[in-house]
Amino acid sequence: MTAAYPAVSLTTAMKDRTFERNPFWTLVLFITVTCGLILCVVEVVLRLMGEAPCIYAKYTRGTPKVEKLIVSREMITDGEGIFKINRNPPNGQVDPDVNQAGFRSREFIPQPNLPTILMLGDSFAWGASAETGKSFAALLEKAGFAVYNTGIPGVFPAQYARLAEKYVPLLKPKVTAVMFFMGNDLRRDPQMMIPHRDLWHITNAGWLPGFDGNGRPITAQESFEQIYPKQFLDLCETKDGSAKGLIRRAVSSTALGKMLWVSAGILKQRCGPTAQQSADHNAMLLLRERQDRETLLRIKQVAEHHGSHFLLFLIPEHPDSRTPENRISDNLYVFSELNPLFPDESLLSTSDYTSAKTDGHFNNEGHRKYAEFMLPILRARMAIAGH
Repeated sequence: MTAAYPAVSLTTAMKDRTFERNPFWTLVLFITVTCGLILCVVEVVLRLMGEAPCIYAKYTRGTPKVEKLIVSREMITDGEGIFKINRNPPNGQVDPDVNQAGFRSREFIPQPNLPTILMLGDSFAWGASAETGKSFAALLEKAGFAVYNTGIPGVFPAQYARLAEKYVPLLKPKVTAVMFFMGNDLRRDPQMMIPHRDLWHITNAGWLPGFDGNGRPITAQESFEQIYPKQFLDLCETKDGSAKGLIRRAVSSTALGKMLWVSAGILKQRCGPTAQQSADHNAMLLLRERQDRETLLRIKQVAEHHGSHFLLFLIPEHPDSRTPENRISDNLYVFSELNPLFPDESLLSTSDYTSAKTDGHFNNEGHRKYAEFMLPILRARMAIAGH
């Protein structure tokens, strides 16, 4: 009896012998197929996560895409150039915690018999990301201090100085406290303070600058049209037909390729500034450091002239966003004449802040820790002032 063998085609046999004789090409084929499958899976995952081909959102904290711009005017610049809460918004709804001057604070009425503090600052002093009554300003109130809080989101030291000049002579606080946030108060462009020209336009597309790069006042629509091309880059748009543009378009036609292209650009930017660029950058930093010192000294002089203790509190940047340009320990020389006060940066961890990508402010716990840091300092100053 003859044994039966399965039929094997000549083509299959030849392929088997080819792979047996060429293990290198077998390995290459296996790696190629495996990598292709991995890339396909990564692409699918990225798209499910919301990453689209071509379009790159340049800033994580910024402008959401909208079809039609709507301006709310929740905050305005008044006739003195001070940016504050609008007491007469279009919707007629005013936060009950906002005082008659347009700040989230007790009324600005002199209280000579109380331990008063004039607090100057931005969104940290305002209490961003803290629940009602849990910001460090509110916790100081609960501890027995009378806090005149002028903190407003989006403002810089120029406004702190203008407010000190206005309210220190009026309120005669025992302490004038500047809450200086290292993340964006240090070395910032000077704040434009033009009466009735809003510093920011508050819209459904986020906070849009009220001034262009040359300091010219612009409308919300103009700002919107300028910000969007910077905020959302279309990497597949190629106008000049250059080789680089064509390669960029080809690579960015997938979500993964777009992210790799952007990452390569960021790496190149970080690794290779020219000597002239470095010199220009350093000159700009020195100029802004001088402006920061002059502004803070201006506040100090106003406070001391009216018998108020000047205190400069430094607020650390989010741990994930600290760099040599904003880390307290690397920048103390900027404040050498001002005796700055600050907690050990290790005291405030990522768990004391909201996400650095979407917000970066203190959460309730961060506000609590910062209030605990401030309390003994303020009590000591009040004791000197007789309270």
